[in-house]
Amino acid sequence: MQTLAVVEELLLLVERTCAPCGALLCDTRLSGDPVIWSTPGFTRLTGYNAAQIAGRGLHTLLADPADADALETMRRAIRSGQASSRTLNLKRQHGTPLRGELSTLPLRDRNGGITRYACLLRAPELATSIAKAPPLDYHSLFANAVEGVFRATPDGRYLDVNQALARICGYASPAALLALPESLHADPERRAQFWATLEREGTVHGFEAPLRRADGSIVWISESARAVRDETGALVCIEGSVIDITERKAAEEALASSERRFRQLVEQAMDAFIVIDLDWTVVDVNEQACRSLGYSREELVGASFERFETSLLKSDLADLAERLDHGSLTIDGVHQRKDGSRFPVETQLSRFESGDGVRLLALCRDISDRRRYEAQLRHHATHDPLTGLPNRHLLEDRLQQSIAHARRRGRLVGVLCLDLNRFSSLVDSFGHAATDQVLRETAERLGRALRPGDTVARHGSDSFMIVLDDLVGEERASQIAGRLGQVLTTPFTVAGQEVFIDASIGISLFPRDGNEVDALLRHATSAMQRARQHPGAPPQFFAAEMNLWTRERLDLETRLRRALEAGQLELYYQPQIDLKSGQIAGVEALLRWHHPQLGTISPAEFIPLAEETGLILPIGDWVLRTACEQARAWRLAGLPPLRIAVNLSALQFAQAGLVQRVEEILADTELSPGELELEITESVLMRDIEGAAQTLRTLHARGVSIALDDFGTGYSSLAYLKRFQIDRLKIDRSFVRDICADPDDAALTQAIVAMARNLHLSVIAEGVETSTQQRFLCEHGCDEAQGYLFSHPLPAAEVTELIAAGHPLARTQETLAAEPFTLLLVDDDASFIAFFCACLHGESWRILCADSGRQGLDLLAHNRVDVVVADQVMPTMSGNEFMARVHALYPKPYRVMLSGGSTLQTLIDSINVGSIQKFLTKPITPQELRKALHDIVDHLNG
Repeated sequence: MQTLAVVEELLLLVERTCAPCGALLCDTRLSGDPVIWSTPGFTRLTGYNAAQIAGRGLHTLLADPADADALETMRRAIRSGQASSRTLNLKRQHGTPLRGELSTLPLRDRNGGITRYACLLRAPELATSIAKAPPLDYHSLFANAVEGVFRATPDGRYLDVNQALARICGYASPAALLALPESLHADPERRAQFWATLEREGTVHGFEAPLRRADGSIVWISESARAVRDETGALVCIEGSVIDITERKAAEEALASSERRFRQLVEQAMDAFIVIDLDWTVVDVNEQACRSLGYSREELVGASFERFETSLLKSDLADLAERLDHGSLTIDGVHQRKDGSRFPVETQLSRFESGDGVRLLALCRDISDRRRYEAQLRHHATHDPLTGLPNRHLLEDRLQQSIAHARRRGRLVGVLCLDLNRFSSLVDSFGHAATDQVLRETAERLGRALRPGDTVARHGSDSFMIVLDDLVGEERASQIAGRLGQVLTTPFTVAGQEVFIDASIGISLFPRDGNEVDALLRHATSAMQRARQHPGAPPQFFAAEMNLWTRERLDLETRLRRALEAGQLELYYQPQIDLKSGQIAGVEALLRWHHPQLGTISPAEFIPLAEETGLILPIGDWVLRTACEQARAWRLAGLPPLRIAVNLSALQFAQAGLVQRVEEILADTELSPGELELEITESVLMRDIEGAAQTLRTLHARGVSIALDDFGTGYSSLAYLKRFQIDRLKIDRSFVRDICADPDDAALTQAIVAMARNLHLSVIAEGVETSTQQRFLCEHGCDEAQGYLFSHPLPAAEVTELIAAGHPLARTQETLAAEPFTLLLVDDDASFIAFFCACLHGESWRILCADSGRQGLDLLAHNRVDVVVADQVMPTMSGNEFMARVHALYPKPYRVMLSGGSTLQTLIDSINVGSIQKFLTKPITPQELRKALHDIVDHLNG
């Protein structure tokens, strides 16, 4: 690596030695390889001074265009690291021709890259003409030289000086200067340095020092000298030249002072100043740069700008350097601190010349606060200030995106308009400040109930718009709308009081109800307005489908009104089984509608209609009376007394005189109140907590038992549950369905049973369809169950036969416990499965085998298992993951882990993740395997 100062000194030396010639330095990193430095000899040859040639490429000096190829060949050689030489036809500043020999030498930086090259221009023809010129008059040159020239004794006294040196020192003539008895040098220390350098090297170049002039003022000089020695090497004298550099020194001092003041300002600035060279290496920084980036100055200087400017690539940096040829520019970027955190910056880049070449100044301002403020402005422009939800503008934008997405994929988009019913009366009662909290909580509830890709927006004072993205079918929109209505059934607290709010919901669908945003929003609003005309009605669809649905509902309502009179309604009964004995403990009355033309109509179709139209009151009265009459008929037939469960709708429960009506029916049918159980859902109770609590207390006092239906699907709290007189909890079928596959459902079911035990309530599970579900419920203390595993809902006559037969409809806990001792092996290695079975041949145990965790869970779902043995390393589902799921779903089986290599970490993982109880290492002998399993069996039986 050659420093520029050294290169320049060498070129000057060559110029003096090989005159006539001139030298240049060119920068390869800039377009056209411009000249960045030149010698006086080049000026003498071409007429271009340093300022005129700086920034120009060599191609601008060519007189003959044919030489352009030769020059380009030389530039290619430079980039490959080779020196070259060519004779070129050039033109001087005034246009006269100059034929010269141009030689180039590539120069490398500290990284080994070629960033500059030196050029030496020689004019042989000019040298020939100079040789023919008459001899120089050296005396004349000495006397008339602009520079001061001298010869001095070894102790520094002048022997000979010219007029220029006398003038520099402030004397009228050389004779006056020669007559001085002492040196004029004002700084003895610097003079000692001069003599030391001269003694050591024989020459001194450009040595700067102060002289005291004749008038006592100080003049600064640049002195160059050589030592003249005799044949013995003794110093005879010194010869040299002096240049007055006082003005330059004054300018330098002024510049240094200015730079100091500027540096002070830079250090105190709130913005980061970073000086970078053209290869993007940091040259200097201010204190704010260190503070903002978390690095010290030593860590930053010499580092690459890319170290903390994370938003730009190398290609971007190169492009910026090119663009800076034409001025400054401002870019937005991201800086990374030493701790890894990032922050946005606005960087103003500018280019400047320094003593070390071209530099870039990056003025970096932390704009985190601005970005936050801009984000707040954007948020306020697109969001409702009260709820934080998207406003109409953002809603329309997202709806437009959903439409475009659905159009590409052939999907549907649902638009829901949800309006809070009777909200204005709430405002009148409590004021805006209190009801604003209701709106905020409503927004939170709706947001939690939606899928990640859906949007809920505030659309009016008490209305919300919801965009359902990427729907497969219309029924999905209806399901989500129903869920949104359900989340509002939980009471709100307003000014310390509980209030209940429901909503009317209208639905429009893309593309059925429109292809444009405005049409879909308008149609959803129209459907909501229709829904408000029918309080308690399910969400309403827009347009022809809604009208058709309305006509069908009206037709169904007409048929339903006639059904009761025409005897088309019938009660079916589903047995409820005592899990300890397997016997029928009671039955639930379930309504069926047999229409002569339409066939059997699902309760899911006509029960909501009956509730909406109020027909549920006479129908419910008929159901209660018919069920009680059937219970009395069974008793009169000599059958054992059974509990009969009847569902009460919300309208029935809220009806005035419910208790009296129940008492009247019990009296008419001569049924004991203890034989009747009324099933009520959580949502019914939560509509009027105080009223519900009073009604339940009265019924309970009369001897009627109460069951809380679909428990776990509502939103009642334990605190409310304790206030109600309830005898039984019914676990909803949605939890029972996946009780043996979903750890959450299993845990929730266990929690419900445990909670019921603490409240002294019995528990019944509905929707039991497999023996594994029954076994799980038995093991966790559930009292009763009903479901297809035991019996479908049956007409009264068939149920009568079941009751009369007296046979258990379910296996008892004793029979479940009497199943043979069962081991389950889960291993993907077929050879080990065969080895395992062969080792246990002849044992009385039942052996189940699975080659994957998934298959093992399936076997556990359909079999009672006492010991689970699993290999730790299996594809898809590891042994630890499998055992963790076994522990969550089936905590009773003893868990044994097999491993081909047992390290301490292996044991820790198996215990912490898989919750294993024993660890066996492969390979294992038959004797070791049998002994280990026998020990486990003895432990379980002991």
